Amino acid sequence: MKNTTKRRPVRRWYISPADFLELRHSCALSRKACAAYLGVSLHTVRHWETGRHRVPWSTVRLLRLLRCGDL
Repeated sequence: MKNTTKRRPVRRWYISPADFLELRHSCALSRKACAAYLGVSLHTVRHWETGRHRVPWSTVRLLRLLRCGDL
C-alpha cells in the first residue's frame, strides 16, 4: 500500500552575494566587523560574498535588525 499523503513544496529563499554585500555595507560593517558581530570566521563572510556558500537566513535577519530594526 502506497503512502498517499501529499508533501508540501519546500520553499527556498535565496539572497544573492551582491545583495549580501549591499546589506553588509548598509550596516556600515567591514568584513572583519561583520564576522565578529555574527560570530563566524572572516573566510565564511568571504564565501558568502563570492557565492561559494549560501547565506543562512538567520544571518540576514540579524543584519537587517542591526540596520534599522527591520525584520
